[in-house]
Amino acid sequence: MKLVGLVTEYNPFHNGHQYHLQQAKKTTGADATVVVMSGNFVQRGTPALLDKWTRTEMALKGGADLVIELPFVYATGSAEIFAQGAVRTLHGLSKIDHIVFGSESGSIAPLKTVAKFLSQETAEFQDQLKNELSAGFAFPVARERALKQFLNSDDVPTLPNDILGIEYLKAGYRLQTNIEFETIQRLSSDYHDLDTDQALSSATAIRAAYFEGRLKDNQHTIPQSTYQTICNHNNDTVHPETLGQLLLYKLRTTPINQLQRIHDVSEGLEFRIKDAALKATSYEDLVERIKTKRYVRTRIQRVLINILFNIEQNFIKEITQSEGAAYARILGFTDKGRQVMNYIRKDAQIPLITNINKYESESAMVKQMLEIDQMATDVYTVLRGDNTGAQDKLKQPIYLK
Repeated sequence: MKLVGLVTEYNPFHNGHQYHLQQAKKTTGADATVVVMSGNFVQRGTPALLDKWTRTEMALKGGADLVIELPFVYATGSAEIFAQGAVRTLHGLSKIDHIVFGSESGSIAPLKTVAKFLSQETAEFQDQLKNELSAGFAFPVARERALKQFLNSDDVPTLPNDILGIEYLKAGYRLQTNIEFETIQRLSSDYHDLDTDQALSSATAIRAAYFEGRLKDNQHTIPQSTYQTICNHNNDTVHPETLGQLLLYKLRTTPINQLQRIHDVSEGLEFRIKDAALKATSYEDLVERIKTKRYVRTRIQRVLINILFNIEQNFIKEITQSEGAAYARILGFTDKGRQVMNYIRKDAQIPLITNINKYESESAMVKQMLEIDQMATDVYTVLRGDNTGAQDKLKQPIYLK
C-alpha cells in the first residue's frame, strides 16, 4: 500500500484543501492519504473555528482516509516546531512514502537548498542571525537577511507556505527519513488574503466571512459538505476573542518570575505582557498592546497561549531534543483508513492511540503531552460555551463509512 502524508489545520476545510488532497494522491500515485491535523488550537495561537472532531469529519468527507492529531505542543509552536512534530509523526508511522505540501513557489529545489543549509547551521550563521535579531528584526525577516548573505542570493523564499515547506524539509533532513517530499503550487489566495471572490480562497477569508455573517453568500469557497457541517454546528464555533477573559485572569494573577519560564518569553517580554494585561480590556486590545516590529502578532498569540496552558521553555526543549514523535492519536478514518491503520500497526515506531483511556505511557514527557492535549479540549469547551469536560476521554474517533 502506497501512502501519502499531509500536514494540515483545516480551519475550516476548503476548496484549496480538497485540491491539495486530490493532487497529492495523483502526483504520488498513493492508495490512501494520512493527514496530520492540528487539534483544537492552531499554529497562529488561537482556537480553531470548530473542534478537532468536527474538522476531522470535514476532512474525511473531503477525501482524507486517516486523520491523526498533531499534539498541542507542536500545533501551537513556531513553524519549526510545528513542522518538526508533523514530520516526526509521519516518520514514526514507518509506512509513509511521500509528504506533499502546498507552496507559493510550486518548486521544491530552492526550498531544499535553504532547508539543507539550515539543517546544518554553522556557528557563523547563528552569529549573523543574532546580529539581525539584535537590530530589531522579527525572526522571519532576520533569518531571511542572514540567509541572503550566506547563500549569496537575493532569491530566498519569504512567503508563509514556502517557509513552512522549508521547515518540513529541514525536519526531514535532520531525521534522515526515507520519506520523499514533494510540493504543489497553491492556487488559492495568499495566506492572509481576505478576498472571497474566488472559489479558491484562504481559510482566513472564509473565517472572516463566517464571523461577519457572509458565509451563505460565499459557499463557492468551500465544498458543500463543509458548508453543511458548519451550518449543523453553527452554535459550536469559537472566535479568538473568547480568549480575552481567560487570558486577562491568567496574566493578572501570574507572577513575573513564572512568566519568565514560559516558552518563547525572553528579553524582558514578560514585563511588557504584564503591563498590557493590566490595561487591556479584550483579547484584541491585549495583542495590540504587546506586539512590536520585533514581536509580531502571531508570535505574541502563541506566547499568550503558552502562558494560558503553562507551557514552559524547559518542557519544549525536552520535547524538541527528544529522538522522535511520541504517539499518533487517531481522530478519524474511513473504510480505507481502517485498512491503513492495520497496515501501519505492524511496523510503526510509535503507538497508534484510538482510545486514550486504554493507553498508558511510562514516559513522564509523553504523559504530560497527552494531559495538555486533553486540557486543550477542556478549555476549548469553555470558550465554546458548553463547558463540558473530559471530551477526550468520552469521544471515539470519527468513522465515516
